[in-house]
Amino acid sequence: MRCAKRIYCLFVDALLLSFCMVITSSCRQPYQVKEVTRHPEPIVIQGPLVSSIHGEPWLRVRIDGDINKATIHCDGSLWLGPATQDQQVHKDARLFISPVTITTETANRARQNIHTGGFILIDGNGDALRWALKQIQIQPPGRAQALAYGNNLFPGKLICTPSQAAGNLATDVSRFDLVNHVPLESYLPGVLEHELYASWDAASYRAQAIAARSYALFERGLHSHRAYDIESTVASQVYGGLASRAKAIEAVRLTRGQVLVYNDRVLPAYYSSCSGGIGQDAAKVFPGVVDILPLQGDPHGRWGSKSKNYHWEPFTRDKNSLIRHLAAWGRANNHPIGSISSIKSIDITGRNRAGRPTEFTVTDEAGREFSLSAEWFRFACNYDDTGLPDVASNKRLKSSFVQIRVVGDLVQFYNGRGMGHGVGLCQWGMQEMSQAGYSEESILTFYYRGASIKRIY
Repeated sequence: MRCAKRIYCLFVDALLLSFCMVITSSCRQPYQVKEVTRHPEPIVIQGPLVSSIHGEPWLRVRIDGDINKATIHCDGSLWLGPATQDQQVHKDARLFISPVTITTETANRARQNIHTGGFILIDGNGDALRWALKQIQIQPPGRAQALAYGNNLFPGKLICTPSQAAGNLATDVSRFDLVNHVPLESYLPGVLEHELYASWDAASYRAQAIAARSYALFERGLHSHRAYDIESTVASQVYGGLASRAKAIEAVRLTRGQVLVYNDRVLPAYYSSCSGGIGQDAAKVFPGVVDILPLQGDPHGRWGSKSKNYHWEPFTRDKNSLIRHLAAWGRANNHPIGSISSIKSIDITGRNRAGRPTEFTVTDEAGREFSLSAEWFRFACNYDDTGLPDVASNKRLKSSFVQIRVVGDLVQFYNGRGMGHGVGLCQWGMQEMSQAGYSEESILTFYYRGASIKRIY
């Protein structure tokens, strides 16, 4: 999760509903004196109660999405059949020669406009079978074996389930998502191996294991209504299946069941690559997320200063090009800035208590003001879409911790600091603290002030 590129990975139904409720609660009918309508309280997104977790949970990780073909390998053969709620092979499952290629029945027969939601299974011998199931579960012949997809091996089982857009319950029977169902402790080494450098210290790995476990449990509690809990990309935290790095495996083993806790709940332990010296408030980045002490931005001092992104070089953007990006993002996200056609100024109009920007206001030549949260502004500046001019890698906003001025036909970005959203743990700062001799507990309680570590299973 070095840089959360898609904030809407958390904009599931609960978040969308919270937006609507916030808007509703701020609207009052004028001159209404006889009867006061009580508006519902906004939904608050928070971690699960510690008491609700009994033993090691399983996690559903979407490792690929919106596809119509997947080839799964395993030594010798694989079990395929209807999905089950546990690790048992379904009584109607069948053994197929590996590899097995899975395509959607509707994708193969689209010309006939047939929509049964079934799958075509082609085994290693080339034999094909049409199976009219909504979901297909794939398991290795033995639990100690892993399933190969792409260049990675995955523990647990894989399920092909109808395509589900992030934050949307609508399904597409002609395409599917591939979801890895995996025990949490088997999942975590594959996160650490992709989130941290191999040379980093053992204490960093242990701290990251506790934060990543806490974050995964938080995500799991949010998404019980859909077919997956978490993404395998920077939209959540990067996961590459089975890990081979001993340091990652050992860190997970030594911290088994340990999570960050605050007010008897598992903490939403967000983290990013580099905070640039000042943390961001979670509530300013992820709408609806509970605004509690451990998730409020604090000064981080020089921890993380060894990162090349602690400070970054100033750059300029063509104003007209930037206008196009801001407007396109606004139209795509139903924001008023979608109508912008000129820029007079861009100002920081909100900061958290530690001084990090939380809001930018773009003013056009007509005096209209468009306010965006700091992260929305970053995403709008970096927005990619068909027909838009490409944004060079050295002119993309690495974080929203930056100052801006408009000079003629140019927009200057300067004093840029950090990489990612800046909430919670700073990974580069974590490593520097580890090198200085701090334990994982000291590191985590520094970045999540007021939280504590607890073993919950």
